[in-house]
Amino acid sequence: ISLLEFCALKPGDWVVQTAANGAVGKIFASLAKARGIHTLNLVRRDEAVAELQAMGMDNVLSTADAGWQARAQAIIGPQGARAAIDSVGGKQGAALCDLLGNEGLLVVFGTATGAPLELSSGAMIMKHLTIKGFWGSKVSAEMPGADKARLMGELIGLAAKGELSLSTGGIFDLAEIGPAVQAALTPGRAGKILLRP
Repeated sequence: ISLLEFCALKPGDWVVQTAANGAVGKIFASLAKARGIHTLNLVRRDEAVAELQAMGMDNVLSTADAGWQARAQAIIGPQGARAAIDSVGGKQGAALCDLLGNEGLLVVFGTATGAPLELSSGAMIMKHLTIKGFWGSKVSAEMPGADKARLMGELIGLAAKGELSLSTGGIFDLAEIGPAVQAALTPGRAGKILLRP
């Protein structure tokens, strides 16, 4: 929720996110929807599209499909997105710059590919784009207490109404650490691996 707050989005705004099938992506989409913010949710595997749509996520595209950028632009509209969140790295950065509107914000949250982020100089110059890094613990440490309390209240309210859920890839006892690690390393799992004492 602090990532959503960091983007300074208003109801009706569009935000694009990569790795939408990750735990952060799933919860980010739920939180944005609750605030009336539209998300364009990008994944790198075609199979992940159906999974997210079954969860009720809207506007899911696979970047493995040819022509995904044209479909993305058609969904967002000619004004472009207000913000984009990248946790993949590599060539996706330039594509996200192209999807942003004037004065858009690109937030770099991670680098799943490990590849350096590539950017579009033309889009950055012509659209006056801003690029910021996001480190959750730093943002949280610098956030005023009243804002933390407000965001926590928002989370609790959504959870109480059943509007905030997060799937898991399995729950393991501490004695099952080997299978838990193996499950955590499995690509395409449904969610985070949880340990219980």
